[in-house]
Amino acid sequence: MNERIRELAVKSGIAYQSKQQDHDTNDGFTVISSKDSLEKFAELIVRECIDIAGKEDFDVMMKEGYPCSQTAKKIKEHFGVE
Repeated sequence: MNERIRELAVKSGIAYQSKQQDHDTNDGFTVISSKDSLEKFAELIVRECIDIAGKEDFDVMMKEGYPCSQTAKKIKEHFGVE
């Protein structure tokens, strides 16, 4: 699993990383979940996509000198993220 995905899983509450590693918990990473924590996990991923898209749009706007495509705004609207 990607390290950033692990970090977001822990931050959202669907998983935890223990300091001790054992073979039963996938290198100390244990997934737990609830409806609220799964929603938070999904929201964190969407927010990261929005941040990336927003930066990309800004970079294009600055380089090309024209308004950006507002990809980040479209992602927010699609997923209902404020």
